[in-house]
Amino acid sequence: MRHDPDSRESPRRGLSHATQRRIARRTIGQALGGVIFLIVAVFTLTGRWSENPNALRRLQQPTSAAAADWYLLSVKTGGITIPFVLSVPRREAQEGEALPEGLIVNGLEEITIGVRRTDTGFEVPFRWLGATLVATKNTDQSISGTWSVTQEDNSTTSYDVQGHSIPDALPERRYPVAPALPEARPVATPLPTRYKIRVGDEIGVLRYRTSTTHAVDVALYTGGKSYGALAGSLYGRLLQASYFDGRRALLLQATLSPDGTTVTGFLSENGAVRNISGTVQSERITIPFQRELTETERHSIKVPSSGPAIVWHTSTFDAAAQRMATGLSRMLQELPSAPPLVIYFHNEQAGYSKRVDAWLTYHGLNANVLRAEQSKLPLPAIAFVEDNGHIVAAYTGLHEPGTGGSYRKQLTNWAAHATELMK
Repeated sequence: MRHDPDSRESPRRGLSHATQRRIARRTIGQALGGVIFLIVAVFTLTGRWSENPNALRRLQQPTSAAAADWYLLSVKTGGITIPFVLSVPRREAQEGEALPEGLIVNGLEEITIGVRRTDTGFEVPFRWLGATLVATKNTDQSISGTWSVTQEDNSTTSYDVQGHSIPDALPERRYPVAPALPEARPVATPLPTRYKIRVGDEIGVLRYRTSTTHAVDVALYTGGKSYGALAGSLYGRLLQASYFDGRRALLLQATLSPDGTTVTGFLSENGAVRNISGTVQSERITIPFQRELTETERHSIKVPSSGPAIVWHTSTFDAAAQRMATGLSRMLQELPSAPPLVIYFHNEQAGYSKRVDAWLTYHGLNANVLRAEQSKLPLPAIAFVEDNGHIVAAYTGLHEPGTGGSYRKQLTNWAAHATELMK
C-alpha cells in the first residue's frame, strides 16, 4: 500500500536531521520565552516582585517619562526624615498660564501641584499653604534645597530637602517606604489593623492595610482632622509611615504589643513630636465628630444669602481643606447647575485671606470669599442654604479622601442637597 506523506510535514522534507532538531529547539525556546515574558509582565504589573500592590493602578494611568521627571526626595524636620516622591513636568509655563501640574506621591495618595522649572532646578510654590519648595540639581545629579513654611505669626521656618532622580519606568519606586530597623523581628500570627488611639490630647483612629509583604498604607485621623494617607512599612511589630503634602511633614512610628492588643509610639509633625497610645478595636469605628449639626447649631450659623448657596466655614486652608474643596468643586462641576460656593472664615489671622484667594484662582473655583465676624464652631462645617438664609443641612468634622467610602458617601449626600436647593 502506498503511503502519502502528510502535507503538513512537506516544508521540512529534504532537510537534514540536525537542521530539523535546531528548528524544534528554536520553536520550543520561543514558546518558553513567551511564557516567561508573560509571567514577568504579570508579576511586575501587580507589584509582586516590587512589593508594591499599587503598581498596576499606577500603570493604568501612567505619566510618560517624556512628560515629567521623577524624584525621590526627603525633608528633615527636627532630625526626623520624611520621604516623598515628586514629579516635575518638563513643559515650561507660558506667561499668563497656570503652572504645569506635577504630583506629590505618598503611597496611595497623589496630590496635584503646580511646578515651575528654573535655570538651576525647580520650584513648587504651594500658594494656598503659605509654603515654597526650592530645589537645585547638583553636578552629581542629586537634589538639594529648602522647604520654607510661613507660620501664623508671619515668621518663616525653613527645612533642608535632599534627594535624587528615579526612573519613570519603575512605578514601584514612586512608593516611599520607611527603612527597616535592625531590631524588627517577624511575627508568627497576623496582627490587628485597627486601633482606637490618643494622639497627645486628641482621641482618634489608626488603621493600616498591608500589601503582599511589608509595605503598608496608614489612615490616621482625630475628630474633625485627617492626617492624610500615610505610606510606610510594617517590619515585625514596628510600624513606620510618613506623609508630605506641602504644609505638613509627618512621620508616624509605633510598636504593636506582642499580642497586638496595644500600640505605643509617636507622631512627628513638622518636627513637633506627640506621643501615641491606643488599644485594638475589633468592631467598625465611627470617626469622632462625623455628624450632622444639631438644629441649635444650625441656627448659630448666621448666613446672609441672596440665593441658594453652599457655605463652607473653616479656619484655614491647609492641604486637608485643599483636598476636600477639590472634591467638592468636582462634585459641583458634575451637576447641570449648582449653587455658588461661599467660604467663611472664623479666624482673623493675617495672610489667610490672601492664601485662599490664590488657592481659588489656582484651582479655578468661582467662589465668593467672605469673612465671618465670629463663630463658635470649633470644626470646619459645610452648610446648604436656601435663598432666605435658612440652613437645610449642615455637617461638621468633614470626611476626607483618606476616609475612603465615607468620603464618597458624603459627596453623594452633598450632591443630593445641592440638587434639592436648585429645585
